[in-house]
Amino acid sequence: MKLKLKEKLKNLKEKLKLKEFFKKFYKSKYFSLVLWIISMFLSFVMAELFNTNNIFSMSFLRILFNMIIIFIMNIFFYSIINSIRISSILSSTVIFILSIANYIIYCFRGTPLDPLDILSIETGFSVASTYKLTINSFFIFAFIIYALIIFICCKIKYRPEKKKYNIISRISFAIVSICFIFVCFNTSFMNIFDLATHLWKPKTEYTKNGFLASFLKQSVYSTQEEPENYSLDNLSKIAKKYTKKEENEKIETTETSTNANNENNITEKKPNIIIIMNESFSDMSVHRKLKTNEEYLPYFNSLIKKTISGHVHSSVYGGKTPNAEWEFLTNNSMAFLAYGNIPYQQYISQPSTSLVSTLESQGYTSYAIHPYYGSGYRRTNVYPLFGFDYFYTLEDMEDDLEFIRQYASDLSTYKELIKLFEAKKDDELFFNFTVTMQNHSGYDFEPYEPTITLTDIPNCPRAEQYLSVIKESDNALKYLIDYFEKVEEPTIILFFGDHQPPYLEQEYWDYLNELKTDSLEDDEKGYLTPYFIWANYDIDKKEHQTDDISLNYLSSLLLDVAELEKTPYMHFLDDIKEELPVITGHGYMDNTGTYHTLDEQNEYSEMLEQYKMFQYNHLFDTKNTLEEFFSVTK
Repeated sequence: MKLKLKEKLKNLKEKLKLKEFFKKFYKSKYFSLVLWIISMFLSFVMAELFNTNNIFSMSFLRILFNMIIIFIMNIFFYSIINSIRISSILSSTVIFILSIANYIIYCFRGTPLDPLDILSIETGFSVASTYKLTINSFFIFAFIIYALIIFICCKIKYRPEKKKYNIISRISFAIVSICFIFVCFNTSFMNIFDLATHLWKPKTEYTKNGFLASFLKQSVYSTQEEPENYSLDNLSKIAKKYTKKEENEKIETTETSTNANNENNITEKKPNIIIIMNESFSDMSVHRKLKTNEEYLPYFNSLIKKTISGHVHSSVYGGKTPNAEWEFLTNNSMAFLAYGNIPYQQYISQPSTSLVSTLESQGYTSYAIHPYYGSGYRRTNVYPLFGFDYFYTLEDMEDDLEFIRQYASDLSTYKELIKLFEAKKDDELFFNFTVTMQNHSGYDFEPYEPTITLTDIPNCPRAEQYLSVIKESDNALKYLIDYFEKVEEPTIILFFGDHQPPYLEQEYWDYLNELKTDSLEDDEKGYLTPYFIWANYDIDKKEHQTDDISLNYLSSLLLDVAELEKTPYMHFLDDIKEELPVITGHGYMDNTGTYHTLDEQNEYSEMLEQYKMFQYNHLFDTKNTLEEFFSVTK
């Protein structure tokens, strides 16, 4: 009996010791360290679930880099807060917020979150109500993982007791964090981890690298440095050649015009210029012919047969409309800015030459129309700096606009444009730049009854809504052209889409891409939108017909058709265009139709480098900008 009692007491003591051991271990730094590592790894898993990514498809180096980023975030917050538990919760919450933002933006726009989207948050909120979020299994599991991370972090109990040791460690962690950021932004450190670059398909890049690695990579490359061989003297020499060329052409044009006027005893009038950049307007048949219950672009397709027309190659897909505007209005290219840059929000802070100033120097009065909030992408700041005399927004026209879904219709927008035209003075040269809103995503708006249905792809209500509003654009376009056909004053209309639509069903894209290959040529199809140049008088279609053109060249082509003066910069780009008819933010096409990546070294590299340096001079080196090169001399 006594032996059994002693044995029980012994077992009890052992259990108490074991319990005491676990109690101490539970409060020890070792247990907290294990929980901390688990929470960091789960933060990585959570980010990739929101990125709809399979972590098992990623290379070890790329996973390691994502984990390093999470570790740096944790120790940085710890250096400030002095709590492993709170710093872990804070770090995982920041990752959670960024990751869910990435998920939402990809669902809505079709491209991942980049650092500069933060600058567009006001614009994003203004259109958020028109979207519906798709919840899938990745989204649900990511939420569960986040909840698990918070639970694990709450179990972290350890706090260093020695104040001296604690202060030293926190200072060390702060220094390591700062050094990491410095090294990433100022060295080629990230190259060690073999991070992928895929500008044609940003989502592919985020999938291969991981969300956090790609987000940091975009942050690093969003900074703008002076080109390596940048030289004002060299640029001045090149610019001088084109400045002289412009002066000689101006003399020849004046003499020819004077002789013609003397012979015919008439005075030629410059044409009115109307430019319509139509939101998300595209012909999706560039991917594959669609079968629908009726044709969705009947008037447009009949019109382009009689006009100068072709495909515009855009630098953007699914969003960031102001980048399309910026390329068109300035002749600059997103090719020389980092992916995700938005010049309207980052760089335009003082008066700058543009198509607006080029036309105003030739006697035009300039009007801009955007039937939405003028604050979006800082247009109310940027447009006056470009030189627009008047800018009309939703706030100015709301009472006179009609709406399709939640956006001003193209038809009512064109009616406002016509009102401005009819109110102008008789001798006034009219220049208008209109950015429409009718076709803006998302395409889940209710109630809206689509008129176009897909006959060979079932259950694609978003795609059908998109095609139906495009049909509305087609009808409105007919109204606009019919009106200006009857106008006596010579008038030119340039019409183009800014980018293809985002946020359509995967089944729709699967059908369109069924015959697609992995070639750059096929990737580029996602960046094509149609354009045409129409006039209510005879223009030489044969001379100016251009099948493929990028937005940085399009305004120059317009001035050629209108027989107006161009800047030396435009003449410089004309020479580049002969070799490279397409240059965009994700690559370029040479005159043989071959596509190239931006980092490819070849016979075009020097030409592109010159272009890049002139753009840097125009956009960044504002104290030394070669004004004569970017302007038409009065």
